[in-house]
Amino acid sequence: MNASTTTVAPDALPKLSVVIPNYNDGRYLERCLCAVLSQDRPADEVVVFDDGSTDDSLERLEVLHRRWPQVKVVPLGKNQGVVAVLNHSLGGITGDWVHFLAADDLALPGLYHLAMREATRHPQAGALFGAFVASHEITADRFTETADKWIPAGYQPPEGMVWRLFHKAPALFSLGYANIWRTQALRDIGGFIPELGPYSDTVAFRCVTAKHGGVYLGGSPVVCVRVSTETYGGQVWKDVQKYSEILMLTAEFMRTRFHNLFPERYIRNWEAKVISEVGLRPWPKWRRSKHALSYALFHFWLWVTRLLGR
Repeated sequence: MNASTTTVAPDALPKLSVVIPNYNDGRYLERCLCAVLSQDRPADEVVVFDDGSTDDSLERLEVLHRRWPQVKVVPLGKNQGVVAVLNHSLGGITGDWVHFLAADDLALPGLYHLAMREATRHPQAGALFGAFVASHEITADRFTETADKWIPAGYQPPEGMVWRLFHKAPALFSLGYANIWRTQALRDIGGFIPELGPYSDTVAFRCVTAKHGGVYLGGSPVVCVRVSTETYGGQVWKDVQKYSEILMLTAEFMRTRFHNLFPERYIRNWEAKVISEVGLRPWPKWRRSKHALSYALFHFWLWVTRLLGR
């Protein structure tokens, strides 16, 4: 990734916090912190929250803190769960922007330079998001997840983000591993919803970008992710019934707590795609046709507004 095309004075950049929740991933902490601290644009604050680990995480963190004193270690004692840890961290971090990075994932070189450059250009955005490359722990298979098929690089206003998230993108699409959030925007929506478990970051992303827009950093991966059935998300997605319940609860929250952000017709379209994507039943042909017509009309409207100079 080439993030050096534009030079911005360091004191003009907003502050960035990196929060690393950890539970029994002590063996990955050194490489995770090394990747964060070796960025050409360092984070202004790095905090590791240990969520009651029963392995040797705290001992490893003590050694790493002596090597890198700028890394703050917060032992939470009793295990609370990752969503609770993320919400807890929101109350104490000092950065204008925050990247939540799993202890077993890696921030790739140039990420924070690129992200903070875009944050300076688009301070109104609710989130910055980019592609990630995933590597399966057992098979070593790799794949890259991007948004290139449904969104161009750069800033997208709220209405554009809502349209793309509910009509163009798959219902289950998420780049959560590579999201960098505007801290206050995330606080304003109440943080992450614990009842939604590993889908809570996807819902929060839809909410903050529906209010403030978002910046897509492009298709080059910015984070490397470890994939395993034993990870937090992997355990839930194995249970289709549990997965479906979370997704239906998501629709309920969108209709109640966030009813002012999402039109009802968008939610209904999203629900239909969810049922298809989790394998419960095919997406109806009539809805596909309606979706294609809506997409064509949307682009016609964009063409007319640009032609009129609005």
